[in-house]
Amino acid sequence: MSISGIVSTIEYWAIGIALFAIGYYAMVLLCKLGKIDLNKAIDDHNSAAGIAMAGFIIAIGIIISGAIQ
Repeated sequence: MSISGIVSTIEYWAIGIALFAIGYYAMVLLCKLGKIDLNKAIDDHNSAAGIAMAGFIIAIGIIISGAIQ
């Protein structure tokens, strides 16, 4: 593996993490607009909130993966 391959991998990783963080905070913001504290709901063992967040995380990962390739 060449240095340029390693550098591009790190660049794509950084871009993916940044986009994921933006997506996560957008989801939290949308829930706050609906007067729902998603993090508190998950802390209170609300399985529906946990499943919704897990689905969101998987969806964002798939979208970012497709965009990077």
